[in-house]
Amino acid sequence: MRLWRPTDKEISGKLAAARLAVADRQYSFLRPDKVYTDLVELNLFRDEDIQLGLAAALAEIRSKQYAGSHPPLRAYEEGIEQKELFAFCWDSDHFGRRVYLKFVDLTNENGPGLSIVSLHVDRPSAPKRRS
Repeated sequence: MRLWRPTDKEISGKLAAARLAVADRQYSFLRPDKVYTDLVELNLFRDEDIQLGLAAALAEIRSKQYAGSHPPLRAYEEGIEQKELFAFCWDSDHFGRRVYLKFVDLTNENGPGLSIVSLHVDRPSAPKRRS
């Protein structure tokens, strides 16, 4: 029998680890140059705004808002290769719109850590057209 992953318990644990990492300022953006315009669209300009926005977002997210694959996809980007990606999509009270967040939990024996892959207003995929 194959286990359906991630479970609600596993997702809740990843969210708890992410909250701790943000509270401890142990997070970074995988590609800051790529995410800048997305952050501006969410009115996140300064480091303090970003930390508060991340903390608010993570406080809102629940495991049922997991929008990733089962099992989670693995990253291919340098620095997080083969780490599992956890994606969430929810209607954010803080941002006043539907938001998408994807991260990698980098927590290890040295403490919390988080790599933010995406944080932006949700952009649903357009339906595929038949030729």
